[in-house]
Amino acid sequence: MQKYAEASLALVRLWRDDGRLNLEVVEDGWGFDVAYAGRATGIANMQDRLDEARA
Repeated sequence: MQKYAEASLALVRLWRDDGRLNLEVVEDGWGFDVAYAGRATGIANMQDRLDEARA
């Protein structure tokens, strides 16, 4: 986050709700539009890892 989004603050929450594990990351970086980000982003890598964890 700091390297690419130049974030100076990040909040990471991990909690369980109704048997599901939830992860939320909020930061103050400049961000990007996910509609135009494509598969070359860390978002795609995170989705792949979540898919593998569900298997």
